Amino acid sequence: VILRRQYLGSDRWVLVGCAGILPFSDPSKLIVPNNVPILSKYVTGYSKESYLPTVQALPGKVEFTYLPQNVQGVLIIPTEGGVMVLGSDVAKSFSPRDVVWITLVASWMNAN
Repeated sequence: VILRRQYLGSDRWVLVGCAGILPFSDPSKLIVPNNVPILSKYVTGYSKESYLPTVQALPGKVEFTYLPQNVQGVLIIPTEGGVMVLGSDVAKSFSPRDVVWITLVASWMNAN
């Protein structure tokens, strides 16, 4: 899922792209909650990735309503004006090498 801020400095996120298995067949039905702590830090310019290897154990699971209910791990990579949110159905599935590779893909997307 690729999210962008509605406008610079906004804490409202808009879906701009998605792929894979999603909770709805119609992407326009995906709702990104407002004022969620995990995404809010990216509004202030936070530029490091966030890896949540076991989302089921976190109270923040409710922040990812736009991902499938069985998501176990989440990786959030900052992009220009937004974030790329990747979910996995297996806990602790993203290796350090995966994180580097996905970060490179996100930087390539920023450049193009």
